[in-house]
Amino acid sequence: MDAVFLAVWVTAVFTSLFSCYYFTIYSISKMLKLADQGMLSFFILPILFVLAMLPQSLLQLNEWNAVISKFGLLITIVYPGVLLTISKLRKKRGASR
Repeated sequence: MDAVFLAVWVTAVFTSLFSCYYFTIYSISKMLKLADQGMLSFFILPILFVLAMLPQSLLQLNEWNAVISKFGLLITIVYPGVLLTISKLRKKRGASR
């Protein structure tokens, strides 16, 4: 049973990591208007490796994860609010002309 669980877990983890890595490379290449994503992948991979090696223990990793999660939640809540405010201001300014 352990072998089956381990095989499923490893498959799930690597497919999730690969899709996130691909999405990151694809997004950066579109923002920078690059034609080839392959070279960008070689430059991003060492940076990602260094970031993965920064936490010294699982406790530190969990602390960083808690901070990053809170920051991500803040962005998820604040950013749409800012966009909504900007759209409301633009509609009011456009209607008064």
